[in-house]
Amino acid sequence: MMIFKCFFCRIFLRNPKIRPILKSCRLINVGNIAPGRRLGSQNQHNRYNMTVLALVLIAFPPLWHTRRMDHSSLTFFRRLVMLPSWSLCLLSVVALVPFSGCDRVPPRPAIGADAKGEIRQFEEAGQASTPVVAAPAVAEGDDEPSDLKVEPPAKIVDRDLERWDAYLVGREQVGFSVTKVEPVGGGDAYVRYSMEEQLKIRRGKQVVQQWLKQTSLESVSGVFQEFESELSRGGEIVISRGAVGYNQMNVTVRRGEQKETHAIPWDAKYRGPFATQQSLRANPMKSGEERLLQSLLPVQNVVGTIRLKATDVINVAMLTGDSQKLLEIESTVKVDDRIVLTQLLWANDQGEVLKTYTPALDFATYRTDRDTATKVGTPKNDLLSATAIRVQSDADWASIGERSPITYRIKHRTQDPAALFESSPSQTITSVDDRSLLAVCDPFGAESSDSEPVGEADEIANSLIQSDHPTIRQMVKSLLVSEDASLDQKAETLRLGVHRHVRKKNFSRGFLSAAQVATEAEGDCTEHAILLAALCRAAGIPSRVAAGLLMLPPGEGQSQPLMAYHMWTLIWTGDRWAALDATLAEQPKFADRIMLVSSDLASGNEYRSLLPVLQVMGQVDVAIED
Repeated sequence: MMIFKCFFCRIFLRNPKIRPILKSCRLINVGNIAPGRRLGSQNQHNRYNMTVLALVLIAFPPLWHTRRMDHSSLTFFRRLVMLPSWSLCLLSVVALVPFSGCDRVPPRPAIGADAKGEIRQFEEAGQASTPVVAAPAVAEGDDEPSDLKVEPPAKIVDRDLERWDAYLVGREQVGFSVTKVEPVGGGDAYVRYSMEEQLKIRRGKQVVQQWLKQTSLESVSGVFQEFESELSRGGEIVISRGAVGYNQMNVTVRRGEQKETHAIPWDAKYRGPFATQQSLRANPMKSGEERLLQSLLPVQNVVGTIRLKATDVINVAMLTGDSQKLLEIESTVKVDDRIVLTQLLWANDQGEVLKTYTPALDFATYRTDRDTATKVGTPKNDLLSATAIRVQSDADWASIGERSPITYRIKHRTQDPAALFESSPSQTITSVDDRSLLAVCDPFGAESSDSEPVGEADEIANSLIQSDHPTIRQMVKSLLVSEDASLDQKAETLRLGVHRHVRKKNFSRGFLSAAQVATEAEGDCTEHAILLAALCRAAGIPSRVAAGLLMLPPGEGQSQPLMAYHMWTLIWTGDRWAALDATLAEQPKFADRIMLVSSDLASGNEYRSLLPVLQVMGQVDVAIED
C-alpha cells in the first residue's frame, strides 16, 4: 500500500545539501494563503513536517539492530528504506481533488479577512485566536442527517469551456491540470468532460513525473454514460475503461499486456467523476447548505460518497496575491462508510471552484491561466524527507533499539483513530479517547484474536502478485534447492533472494508488478514487497503486503527518532501472520514498525488498497510511551 512510495533515511539528514531542503520543507502550510507570504505558526510547521503519520505497530519476528547492520544494508537503509507510496498517495489525492468535494475538516490556515473583515487563523497549541471558525467535528461512523438525501444527476450547465489550475505542495508548484467540457455531436444530447493533469515530485535525488487523463461522457440531462482514464507514472501506463450497463458498470483495466474486467453495482443516482463540479455549477450552494453526492472516484474506480457543507463567504487569498470573496465548502469523501479524503473548497457565485486545500499533504490548487499553470520547474524540496515524522520520546535511540514491546500513543486530529489501524499478532490497540489510542508493538506477541485469517486470495496469483508467472516460478526453483527446509528457512531464503535480486534501488519506477520486478530487478520497498509476496505464494506460502511506518534513528544533531512510510511482506506461518522485509539485509530485532493496512492486492488496483493511508496522512501525531 499506501497506499505510498519510499522515503528517506539518516544520510539525508547528514547531507549538507539536503539539510536546507528539510528546513524549507518545515516552514509552512500554504493551503489557504497566497504563496510567498510569510507564515509563522509552529502548528503549521508541525502539520507539514508530520505529513504522513501514525499507524499501529507490526513488529518483526526477528532480527535487526541499526548499530549492527552490515555495510551494504546500512548504505541502502540510508539511501531509501521507506515505502514509495507517498507519491501514490499524492497522486490519489491529486486525482480526487478536481472531482471531489467534508464534514470533518482540520483547523484552517490563515486565509485573510472574512466577509466581516475579521481574520481567521489556525488554532495554535489548542488555543484559538479570536475569532476562529472551527470545523465541525463528526465522530467516525456518524450517520448523515436523516433529511439529507443523495442528490440525483442534474442538467449539465456547461457546454464548452476550458479551465486551468496550478498545483502546489507547500509553497512549491508541482503540477497543473486542465479541465475541458466539449459538446458531442452538436451538444444536443451529450457532452464530454476531460481532465488532464501532470505532477512532478522530487524523491531523493530523482524527479518523477506522473500524468493522468480522465474523460467522462454524460448526457445533457446529467446521466453518466462511460469513462476512460490513462495513468502514467515512472514509465508504467495503466488504462481503465468503463461503461454503464443494466444495474452495473463494466470496467476493464489494462496494465501492460495484462487485462482484467470486473463489474461495479450501479444505481441511477450515481454520477461520474465530475459530480462535484457539475452539482455546484447547476445549483450553486448557499451558506449553511449541505449536499450529498455519490460518484465514481477516479483512479480507484470505486463509488464514493461526497458530502458538501457550505459555511460562509470569506476573503480568500489567491495565487496572484490578491483575494476574492468566495464561499467556503467543507468536503468529505467516503468509501465504504470510511472517510478517505477531506478538503476545503472555495467557490464563486457561479459555483466554479477557484481554490481547494487538502490538509493531508498541504496540497492546494488555484484557478489560473494556462501560462501560469504550466510553469512547473524542477522541484527543489525533497518530499520524501518532508513526509517523515518526528516521534516524541524521552528515551535515547540506543534504549529504544533494545525495547520490545514498545507502546506508541497515536493521536488523530479530527477523528477516532481506533477504526483506522489494522490488528495483527504483533500489535495490540487500545482506545484512549475519541482522538487517541495506544498501540503496543510486540514482534514476538501471541496471535491476536482480531488477526485476519488467511484467505484464498492470499494464495493465488493476481495482476500484481503474479505467482504463476514463469519467471517467478523459475526464481523460486533456483532459490529453494532443499526440499527438507522448514517454512521459516524457505521464507528467509526467499527474502534474502529478493534483497539481492533487486540490484538497482531507486524511486524512479511506479508500482511495478512482481513479474516486472523479477525481470527488471529495480525498485524500492514496494517492489521488494510485491516480488517477495509472489515468490512466497509460488512456494506455497500464503502472503500479502503490509504498509505502515518504519522507525529510523535520529539524524545528526537530533535526539528524537523518525518514522516514515514503508511497505513489507506478511506470510502465513500456519497460525499467524509474520512480517518479512526484503528491503533490509537483516530482519529487525525490536518493535520498529506500525502497520496501517495489509492487502492481498486481489483488486489489482494499488490505489484502492492505499485508500486507508489517506485517512491518516497529515492528521496524526506519534509518541513513545515510557
